[in-house]
Amino acid sequence: MKKLLWILLLAGGSTMLTAGCAEKKVEPWDTLKLPDLDNKEVALKAEAGSKGIVFLFVESDCPISNKYAPEIVRLVKKYGTADLPVRIVYPGRDEALDKIRKHREAYGFPGAALRDIHLGLVRAAGITTMPEAAIYTPGQGLVYRGRIDDRFASVSEERAAPTTHDLEDAMKAVLDGKAPPLATTKAVGCPITE
Repeated sequence: MKKLLWILLLAGGSTMLTAGCAEKKVEPWDTLKLPDLDNKEVALKAEAGSKGIVFLFVESDCPISNKYAPEIVRLVKKYGTADLPVRIVYPGRDEALDKIRKHREAYGFPGAALRDIHLGLVRAAGITTMPEAAIYTPGQGLVYRGRIDDRFASVSEERAAPTTHDLEDAMKAVLDGKAPPLATTKAVGCPITE
């Protein structure tokens, strides 16, 4: 079963499977609520007057997520404003609160963190990998899903420096009131499983 899941994920499939191979129901992203680190339910919607919202999916034990931590911090500090808030999302049930808090402190992640325990936002956005980003804008919905940049050509092949900055380009475009140059890119990292 795990082999089948890997094949589907590597092929770019975004449907999450349960042990019985039944497809999970996908709720609209802006109807979801996720718990924060104080177990307070947070509504997932762009604030009135904002240009959108960015969700960055990471995992504390994913080496590729952790290698991207400095870039994530830079992007949040540079572009994460009231016009385009950024939320760090920890998907799955395996991320304990104390583990998330230690991870955030160790890597200096600013801003709010959310836990997608039941993978509702993961399914709504079609996220399959960590790290991976999703940007939603009012009236248009999902306008970008994918990698932070192309630093990793594969899980085992890391470039010295990225040649594209896909997430940064998408965030700049949204802040300028434009569509991102690319709507989707293929993220490389740790697969999200139930």
